[in-house]
Amino acid sequence: MVNKVIFDYLNQYSGKYGLSEVKKKILSSGYSQEEVDEAIRVLGLVDEDNSSNNNSFEDNPNFNKLVVQDFSSPEKGIRWMRLAGIFGIVLIILSLFLFILFFFIQSSGSENGSVIFGIIFLLILFVMIILGLFFLYGFVKMGKATSSKLLSFAAKSLMVIIIFLVVVNIIIGLIVFFWVGSFINASKDLGNAAANPIDYQIQPLENLNTQSILDMLGMSTIGLGSTLGTEFFILAAVALLFILFIIIVMFLFFIGLIRVGKQVKFAKPAGIFGILWLLFFIISPIVFIVFISFDPLLLISSPEIFLIIGTSLGIVFSILSLIMVLLESLALFNCSAKFEGH
Repeated sequence: MVNKVIFDYLNQYSGKYGLSEVKKKILSSGYSQEEVDEAIRVLGLVDEDNSSNNNSFEDNPNFNKLVVQDFSSPEKGIRWMRLAGIFGIVLIILSLFLFILFFFIQSSGSENGSVIFGIIFLLILFVMIILGLFFLYGFVKMGKATSSKLLSFAAKSLMVIIIFLVVVNIIIGLIVFFWVGSFINASKDLGNAAANPIDYQIQPLENLNTQSILDMLGMSTIGLGSTLGTEFFILAAVALLFILFIIIVMFLFFIGLIRVGKQVKFAKPAGIFGILWLLFFIISPIVFIVFISFDPLLLISSPEIFLIIGTSLGIVFSILSLIMVLLESLALFNCSAKFEGH
């Protein structure tokens, strides 16, 4: 299949600057000799370095099947891939800032510092989510530029997943907020009722039982255990399937990056590193659980061991994530230079 970028470039400039000069320019941009030769063959150009190719436009049946774009003036608009690459670098900087801030506050041991960190963390997290969506949109554009439907599909799917998770977390947060508010109000009523049982027309505190307390909270013990058990099982199964779906989509995303590696510099290393990152994400929790299963009492007797192991795994995972985002950002910059112009 002919590379449309090379095809358009040759068609536009070979007559103005000579085929040899245009070929040198294309090859210096990172495209392969095979891609250039294929575009020359389809266009029917006379290769100055290979005079055996004497086909003309009129004799080439494939020429009319291709849509030739007008490159008489450079394309104007937002360079989404370049912008996405910049956002990727900003994501790295924000992540490092949060890590340094967290380390500083933990070292100070200040409770007010922890509250401040929580507020700053939520604000930066919101910004990072927005930037992350634009970052992934850059790969949607990369997939279109390189004719990789797999990369575009995977990037769009990841964007939808992020938006879905944000909406779900907002809904859960609102539910918890209103439930906690109801619980606090019920607790106040319970305390007032215990102090003034006659005014509230309930039994004294010593006569209260679990059912009466749950009734005040709007809950019931009838079928509570079986209902919660069933709901927990269903939620756990749905969560596992959703996590599996995310893993599959991310794997397809990294495969898509590897496939466009011939056209985009840094894309293949980013894809390979991404697969290694994904394997680490899957395997490290399993290893941690297996380690605990050998001696569960260690979790109680020596919790510092597991704290060290968990912190170490978290640091390694964070470093791998930053390297992966850096490689992906470099790939976006390279793709932008080739397909969006300088």
